[in-house]
Amino acid sequence: MKYENLEFIVMRTDSTVYDSYATPVMVEVMAKCCGSELTFDAPVTRAPRIGDIVTVTVEWGEEEE
Repeated sequence: MKYENLEFIVMRTDSTVYDSYATPVMVEVMAKCCGSELTFDAPVTRAPRIGDIVTVTVEWGEEEE
């Protein structure tokens, strides 16, 4: 397996999960890099802002048995 760190720029964030008081607790983050899009959930307290750079570790190749 090969691992590579890619830097994505945050393009959009949306609140996705709310607690019983209608306060957002999770946000969906959409980021782009090299023509690819990545969507992931992040806790609202640690969510990146639009324009931030996030580093994502990508796993390449096939699993060794």
